[in-house]
Amino acid sequence: FLLVTGGPDKSGHLWWFCLPAGAFFLKGPRVGWTWTGAGIAEIFLLAGLNQAGLITLPYSNVFLIRFMASFILVSLLTWVYENIRHDYETIIERRNREWQEANHQLMLEIQERLKAEEGMQAARQEAERANQAKSEFLSRMSHELRTPMNSILGFAQLMDYDSTTPLPATHKESVQHILRGGRHLVGLINEVLDLARIEAGRMALALGSVPLGPLLDEVLASIGPLAEGRQI
Repeated sequence: FLLVTGGPDKSGHLWWFCLPAGAFFLKGPRVGWTWTGAGIAEIFLLAGLNQAGLITLPYSNVFLIRFMASFILVSLLTWVYENIRHDYETIIERRNREWQEANHQLMLEIQERLKAEEGMQAARQEAERANQAKSEFLSRMSHELRTPMNSILGFAQLMDYDSTTPLPATHKESVQHILRGGRHLVGLINEVLDLARIEAGRMALALGSVPLGPLLDEVLASIGPLAEGRQI
């Protein structure tokens, strides 16, 4: 603009008037326009001093007017460019902030998922320990129950098979009830152990027909005394 308005000779003396345009890049539009206004005021001051005859400038008034117009145009273009650059920086900063927030949210979700997986794994291990403890308890309980039941069945069999002092018919029938109940209880204890075998996958099944008559007779013999006691 200086070359167009004043030529190479005169413009060489006024290049420093374009320095205020850099204020738009360094300090922002407010300082840039302040420096631009100061430069224009300085040009007016020099023109006024030249017009009053206090100093002598090698420039005409037409050249000074063209130079001020060029100077204002350069400052305006610089201000427009700086605003565009500032808008793009604002958009980029906002996008970066959104990306950082999304990344932070993703990290939180990953941490929560890891914590949930750790909790599930801990719960699974706790369930496995509880299941193992249950199996051990069932095994020990069955063993502890079978021992006294074998004693009961053994003494009941001695009373039932005693040939030296045989029991009366009514007592013998009661001993038979004790034996049937004891064997039934032993069967229940064995079924408790079957639960542990089923969980371990070691349960073997044998399919076959079951005679219903003897089963019903055993059931009636077991619950008959209870029904008679309640007059049913």
